[in-house]
Amino acid sequence: MAQSSCPSSFLRLLYIYVIGTFEIRYLASSPTSLACVVPLDDKIAVSSSYKYLPQSRFRALSATMGFEFDPHHIRVEVSDNQTNSLPLTQRDREAGSYSDFTATATVRKVKEEHHLSYLSTASLTFNRTIGTAIFVSPATILEINGSKTMCIILWLLGGVLTWAGMIVYLEYGIRWPLDGGGLHYTDRVWTRPRKFWTYLYGVMFVLLGGSQANAIIFSQAALTAASPGSPQDPRLVRAFAIFLVASICLFQSFSRINYIRFSNAFAIYKVLLLTFITIAGLLAVGGFRFPSGPQRAFGLTNLANDLAAGTYTAYGTAISLLLIMRAYAGYEVVNYVLEEVRRPHDDPNKVYRRSLKLSVSSVTFFYVMVNVAFFATCSTDELLTNRNTFALFISKVFGNSADSRVVAGVMLCFSAGGAVVSFIYTNVRVLKEIARMGIIPLPEFWATTTRYNTPGPALLLHFLATGILILATPLGDATGFLVFITLPNYARTVLSILLGLGLLAAPWLKSFRSSEGDLLWEPKSSRHLKGFLVFPLALLFVLINLFVLVLYWFPPQGQRDGGIATPITSNCIGPVAMGIFGGAVLYWVWDRLVLPRLGCRMEIEDPDVVDDDFDVRITFKREISGISKTVVDALTRISVRPARPT
Repeated sequence: MAQSSCPSSFLRLLYIYVIGTFEIRYLASSPTSLACVVPLDDKIAVSSSYKYLPQSRFRALSATMGFEFDPHHIRVEVSDNQTNSLPLTQRDREAGSYSDFTATATVRKVKEEHHLSYLSTASLTFNRTIGTAIFVSPATILEINGSKTMCIILWLLGGVLTWAGMIVYLEYGIRWPLDGGGLHYTDRVWTRPRKFWTYLYGVMFVLLGGSQANAIIFSQAALTAASPGSPQDPRLVRAFAIFLVASICLFQSFSRINYIRFSNAFAIYKVLLLTFITIAGLLAVGGFRFPSGPQRAFGLTNLANDLAAGTYTAYGTAISLLLIMRAYAGYEVVNYVLEEVRRPHDDPNKVYRRSLKLSVSSVTFFYVMVNVAFFATCSTDELLTNRNTFALFISKVFGNSADSRVVAGVMLCFSAGGAVVSFIYTNVRVLKEIARMGIIPLPEFWATTTRYNTPGPALLLHFLATGILILATPLGDATGFLVFITLPNYARTVLSILLGLGLLAAPWLKSFRSSEGDLLWEPKSSRHLKGFLVFPLALLFVLINLFVLVLYWFPPQGQRDGGIATPITSNCIGPVAMGIFGGAVLYWVWDRLVLPRLGCRMEIEDPDVVDDDFDVRITFKREISGISKTVVDALTRISVRPARPT
C-alpha cells in the first residue's frame, strides 16, 4: 500500500469539511465506497443521485433505521439508490480519528484490439517532433555559422545526440512499460528522499507541460495565411490558440479511436510534405528548375565555396546545437502511453522498439534533407534577408506570389496542429498518472476515466494549464516569449540528467533487476551490442543535457556581439526554472513532511482490478487526526446549526 499525505493547501486543511463534501459528490458514482460526510449548514449527506439530504431528514432516517444520530461523526455508505447512516465506531474514537474521507477513481484500460499499431505509435513521435522548428531554424543557424555545409553537419550531429536520448528512454520503457514515462522512472530509480524527485517531476509537468508553444505558433501561422503582411492582434492570436486547444481536448474527450486516426492522418501529411521538399531539393541539386520558378541562384551554385565563408566560434556552435536539439525534442512521448502500445506475445517490446527507432531515424533523414533542399534552392543572402524560410522555398519552386505565401502558411498550420494533437494525447496520460500517485489535490477526480474511455478530467486540467500559459505569454516581447516556450525544455533537461545517471548506474541498482531480484540487469534496446552501445550513448546523453543546462545560464551577449537578430537564449530561463523547482520542493515539504505531523494523511490503496481486467478502481483513503482533528471539529461545530423543529 502506497502512502502519501493528504494533497492539500492551507485552506484545504482548515476547511476540509467543505472540500470533503464536494468530493463525496464524485464518490457517489462508486457504489461500494465508504466515506464520512461532514455537515455543511443544514445539509449533511449526499445520495447516489448527487442530491443532499437535509439534516432533519437524515435525523429521521437514522431513527427509522435504529441508529443514534451524531451530527459531528457520521459515516455514510453510498449505495446505488440509498444513503445509510452509521455511528462512528469505538475503534475510530480510540484512534482519535475525526473521519475517513475515502474516495475512488475508476480508470478503464484500453482494450487490446484498440492498442496502438506500428503506424499509430510512430505517428505520435513523428507528430510531436516535427512541428515548425525545422521550417524556421535553418535560416537562424545559417546566420550564426555562415556556412551551409557546417549547418548540415550540425543537423547530422543533432540526429546522433537524439539517438542517444532515444536509447536511454527505450531502455526505461522496456524495463517499465507504464503510462507516465519519466514520472515512474524517477519514482523507481531516485527513491531518496522519498517521493522527492517524483513530486518535482509532477509539479513541473502540471505547471509547464502545456501545449501553448505550438498552439500560439499555429495561431500565428493561420492568421498569416489568412491575411499575409497584416499586423497580428495579440488578443486574436491568444483567442485562436485557446480555441485550438479547447477543440482538440473536446474531440479527444469523446472518441479516442477517432483521435488516433486523426493523429495518423497528420503524420501521413507530414511525411508527404517532407518527401515533397526532399524531392524538390534533390531536383535543385541536379540543376532542374521548375518552369514557374524565378531565374535566380539555384542548385549547386548556392553551395559552392561554402566552408570558406563560415564564421566558426565555440559559442556559435553551442547555440546552433541548442536550436537543433529543440527541433529534435519529442522523441520520448511514446513512453508516456506505453500501456496503450500493442505488445505481441512473441516479443512484447517489438512494436515499441521498432516504431521508435524508425520514427527517430526518419526524422533525422528528413531534417538533413530539408536543410539540403532549402540551401540548394535559396542563396545565403535570400535566407538571411527573408525570415520566412518555408515561404521563400515555396516561392523559389513555384514562383513568388501571394498564393505561394498563403500555401506556405497553411502547410505550417497543419504541421503545428499535428504537434498539438500528439502533445495533448501523450501529456494528458502523464497528468492522469500524476493524479493516480496522489501528487495533486483531488486526485480521484483528475485520474478518473469517463464513460467514453477517455481521461476527461485530465484533459480539463491540461486545458486550464495551457490556457493560463497562453494568456501569460508576452507575444510582443521576443525575450519574454522565448522564456515561456523554452521553460519546459529546460526543466526537462534537469530530469533527463537524472535518467541518464540512473541508467549508467543500472547494473548496481536493485530497481533494474528482475522481479526475483537475483538476475542482473542488462540492456535490451540492442540485441547484439547491448552495453557496448547503451552505456556510451547514456554518457553522451548526460553530457549533452549538462551542456544545455549550463548554456542557459550564460548571458546572451554572445548573440548580440554576433549580430544574431533572433533571440535564442536568455539568462532569465535558468533562474525562473530554478524558482519553479524551488516551489516544487516547498510543496513536497508541506505535503510529505508538514501535513502528516499535523494529522492529515492519505493512503493510496493497491488498485483493485474489476470488470474483466478492464476497469481499475483506485482508492484514496484520507484520515484526519491530532491538530487537524481539533481544528476541523471546532469549525464543524460552529458551522452546524440546530435542526429546525417540525
